Amino acid sequence: PTKGPEAGSAPAFEPNFKVGWNFTEHVNAGIEYYAETGTVKHFDPLGDEHHILFGAADLNVSPDWELNFGVGKGLTGTSEQWILKAIIGYRFKHGGKKP
Repeated sequence: PTKGPEAGSAPAFEPNFKVGWNFTEHVNAGIEYYAETGTVKHFDPLGDEHHILFGAADLNVSPDWELNFGVGKGLTGTSEQWILKAIIGYRFKHGGKKP
């Protein structure tokens, strides 16, 4: 961070990934993982880290819009035990030609 109470501190290391399968042209489902492990200079003890695994789905409702939703389970004692998430996504056009 460059401003605020944590200005000058090391950046946080928060890895995440997503693996999905296309079931139809409009439906993709898979697994998402999110973690908060501390800073790049000092990882938190494993018991203080947050690790969450989601079952998630993407619905391509139009060429411009998508919906992502999922149910997550915390994998450590400090993680939230259960989480519901929903994201509305809009695809911006960048002026390139469509295939």
